[in-house]
Amino acid sequence: MKFHLPKRVLTLGLVGLWLGSALSFGQWAQGRTLTIMTFSDEFKTNGVIADFEKLTGAHVDLRVVPNEQYMNKLIPLLRTHRDVPDIFVGEAGYIKEVVNLGQSVDLGAAPYYASTVNQYPYAAEMGRDRQGVLRALTWQTTPGGLFFRRSIALKVFGTDDPIQVGKHFSTWSKFIESGKILARHGYYLLPEAGDLGSVFFANKKEPYFDANHNWHLDPIIKKYFEVAKALRAGNMDMKLSDWSAPWMDQMNTPPGKAKVFAYLWPTWGLFFVLSTQKESLGDWGICHTPLNWYWGGTWLNIYKNSPNKDLAWAFISMMTQNEPYMEKLALRTGDFSSDKVVVKTIMDHFNNGDPAGVLGGHRNHNKIFAETADKIDASGVSSEDRVINQVVGSVLDDYLNNKFPNVDAAMKEITTRVQQMYPDMNY
Repeated sequence: MKFHLPKRVLTLGLVGLWLGSALSFGQWAQGRTLTIMTFSDEFKTNGVIADFEKLTGAHVDLRVVPNEQYMNKLIPLLRTHRDVPDIFVGEAGYIKEVVNLGQSVDLGAAPYYASTVNQYPYAAEMGRDRQGVLRALTWQTTPGGLFFRRSIALKVFGTDDPIQVGKHFSTWSKFIESGKILARHGYYLLPEAGDLGSVFFANKKEPYFDANHNWHLDPIIKKYFEVAKALRAGNMDMKLSDWSAPWMDQMNTPPGKAKVFAYLWPTWGLFFVLSTQKESLGDWGICHTPLNWYWGGTWLNIYKNSPNKDLAWAFISMMTQNEPYMEKLALRTGDFSSDKVVVKTIMDHFNNGDPAGVLGGHRNHNKIFAETADKIDASGVSSEDRVINQVVGSVLDDYLNNKFPNVDAAMKEITTRVQQMYPDMNY
């Protein structure tokens, strides 16, 4: 493959870009169009498209498909090889499904030679297919934490210091015991017990199906059910459906009126959700949970038959390989970078807290995210997660509503339902 863009020109153009220069350095892709199909308009709202168009002279055709419809739209395009975008994406819940479709270029091979040396290990692992080939890259990581109400913590635990509060939630036994204490004071630990799903799903040690198609239900799923059941039985969750109006409303109650102690959020929850809750700004702290976890993230793929591979790689390289630009982007958007060097470089920028004042200057949130991101293990992520995690969630709802005599019966029900969906596997 012959790229039209010399590396020197791309580097010079990016230098001009991150220094704020108006120089175009030739607008080497003037008149060309790069098509990107994704599930949000963030590349437009965060200025990435404007940056890229200014740098290259190319036009970006952004095609946005709602996340819940994305795979149903993408898979037929890839199977028919018609109207396939130059760049398509995969969200954390289905990126393994995407990279294993065999329609993405090998980003680790010529002429790309993408580097993942400075990336958090799980970010790179998520973009690899079953054979370990690097098919997708991301500019962000999304480690999570327990965002708690400082006003409630001070009243119940006698401190709102995140490190001290975190000690009450460092193990699952302490997590549950602290929930009981909160319940005695008239508070709910979480809005919904099932919200713990992201924490446990991110900690599967093995895929649901191994290379020989053998079924494996990781013990962490049983632990998820046990912890969720303990919260429900102890009246420690408010039984609010996630993303429902009441679930959101509890986030926006002012100090003194809140009933829910904590929400489980990844990085983007801080900047895109909590920052919009005007009544509760400044009343939040963040601490670790018993397990390291993530929720969300977007990985970029280049279609193997794209006529614009050079242009697609210029876009992906700008976002995932060029650390000076990644620094600028992270500071602009609040995204937690996938690049350790970038995270370290801008770490002190957040010593006084987040720009929106969610944490009230109480703690550098990037430090806790960095501690978590480096420990995340994505080896258990698989192509079937999108479907099977939904099955697990459905069975959990039944279990919390006492439709099974015990947790083992619930585990058997998961296997039964999965077998109906994947009858050709080994159980």
